[in-house]
Amino acid sequence: IISIPPAAGEKSNARVIDNFCEFSVSLMGNEGERKSRRWDKNTEQENMRETERSIELLIYSKQKGFTVVELLVAMAISAIVITAIYSTYLSQNKSYAIQEEVAAMQQNCRVAMEMITRDVRMAGYFGCKGDTITNTLAGSSTNDYTSAPVVGVNNDADGGNSIKDGTDQIFLKYADTSENIEVTAPYMSDTSAAIHVDDSGSLAAFDIVVISDCNHTSIFQITNISPGAGKTIVHNTGVGSPGNTTKDLEHQFMGNSFIMRLHNISYYVDTDNNLIRSDHGNPQPLAENIEDLQFAYIFEDGEEADIPDDTDADDTNDAEDVRAVRINVLARTGKVDPAFTGRRPAIEDHAAAGGTDHYRRRLLTSVIRVRNMGL
Repeated sequence: IISIPPAAGEKSNARVIDNFCEFSVSLMGNEGERKSRRWDKNTEQENMRETERSIELLIYSKQKGFTVVELLVAMAISAIVITAIYSTYLSQNKSYAIQEEVAAMQQNCRVAMEMITRDVRMAGYFGCKGDTITNTLAGSSTNDYTSAPVVGVNNDADGGNSIKDGTDQIFLKYADTSENIEVTAPYMSDTSAAIHVDDSGSLAAFDIVVISDCNHTSIFQITNISPGAGKTIVHNTGVGSPGNTTKDLEHQFMGNSFIMRLHNISYYVDTDNNLIRSDHGNPQPLAENIEDLQFAYIFEDGEEADIPDDTDADDTNDAEDVRAVRINVLARTGKVDPAFTGRRPAIEDHAAAGGTDHYRRRLLTSVIRVRNMGL
């Protein structure tokens, strides 16, 4: 082999080869580092993706359905809450029902007391009666308007009528002030059966009325009213019930004389616990669930009694001596309250009930002066 020496300034072939080898090794080393870095980066990204998938799986695993235990606990809590709400509702509903019953009972009691009080105050009013009263009505003491405008029945025990056993009854008589019919000319004589008026108002045949001019008062029953503008009120005998025993009113009524309808009112409790107001035998229920009605009478001398006594020989505690009436109205609820226990109390001379029950009750008591008695 012939070796040609390098020219001046040129490197030898061996040196070139060495340099090339070193450059190649250098290039291979740099490429390996780049590949290594790319691999590390890919590995990191893959790890991140794995972490994200793990988190997603963890979250997904938390969103799956409830267990049986969890459902049972939830149902138990719901049942407790619903039971508490329902119990509260029942309690409130029961309380409301009781309040409604009590309110209705109190209203019935007040209505009864108000009506009786008004009529007791008016008892004995027959207009401007003056000194003399003539009563032409036929019949019994129930038509005795002058001497007994207040009459009582104590603790009725007659099972044959509609009055509840053990309760009281009261009769009250007075003239109605809401309608005054003026007498006009030509004026009648005292024995005439005809009275002239401009307008008879709501009066009708067989009404019992009073006529008064402040000098004299007469009570009679109308037997007929003539039609027309100028009306005539007739009061003959032999017609109607109770009827008139005479047409003679014992006084000539002229100007300033007025005719008024008379009331003959009774109050009692029927066997169905209804308060009844009857006027001339026409009963009308006023209030329900009235269990007892009791009266006591206060007389001119201050004495009290359960009923006026006109049967004895003395002049004490007579009906004409009544000056005030003590009224006792006992009402009860329409329905029982199983949680309440009570019984009907003793009132005046009516003894208390022997046994207990579950009715709530309310007693109203009032003393009312009979302002037209003793005048």
